[in-house]
Amino acid sequence: MSKPIIGILGAGMKTMDDKSAFGTVESYKNAIVDLGGIPIMLMTTQSGNVGDMKASDAPKLTHDNYEDMVRQVNLCDGILLPGGNRIYPYDTDVVRYCLEIDKPILGICLGMQNLACVDTSRNVRDITEDIPSDEYSDEYIAHGDASQRYVHSIKINKNTLLYKFVEKEEIEVNSRHVHRVKNQLDDAIVSATAPDGTIEAIEFPNKKFAVGVQFHPESLYKYDENMKNIIKAFIYASAINNI
Repeated sequence: MSKPIIGILGAGMKTMDDKSAFGTVESYKNAIVDLGGIPIMLMTTQSGNVGDMKASDAPKLTHDNYEDMVRQVNLCDGILLPGGNRIYPYDTDVVRYCLEIDKPILGICLGMQNLACVDTSRNVRDITEDIPSDEYSDEYIAHGDASQRYVHSIKINKNTLLYKFVEKEEIEVNSRHVHRVKNQLDDAIVSATAPDGTIEAIEFPNKKFAVGVQFHPESLYKYDENMKNIIKAFIYASAINNI
């Protein structure tokens, strides 16, 4: 079985000298390489500096833009949706197309929210909500605490792909997000939740592999078998898709 090509959806960003750039965090690339995939980066097929735009100001893809995106995605055996700060029309079009053709897709943090946004056909601002920030509440979890290796546990529902990957009903995860997905999904199902009810994983049971996780397995896979198994399962599904 040949190594699958994994497309990492890039994002607009700023350099240290405030120039517009387009790229991704290297931990995603490293995880793919270490666990048996070949990474390439998907770049928006529109001209313009995405890093300078608000998501609401970004133009929709033209017919030609969309056809160019399709050619990019078709070069890949699987698509990884990384974390980030904004979801643009190009991002949602990539997800929608992958779901239409049943191409393996793994969403991480904002990538999971992208999956949820496409599933419900609602704007991303309507599918997420602020996480309660009252640290004196009995249910308070410091979801955005990037300084901690593990922040909280999650409960995994049986009869889900996520449970099949880790074979555990409860695992520890990290956390870097300040918004969470509302429990208003259509075709997707919730496969894991945090103790405060925050949705920590979703998946599409009618697809070969369409999974989103709110945590960051690419930061933990080197020493956490659960995180390693999640990414390995995605790369394996992508390799099967390549046959």
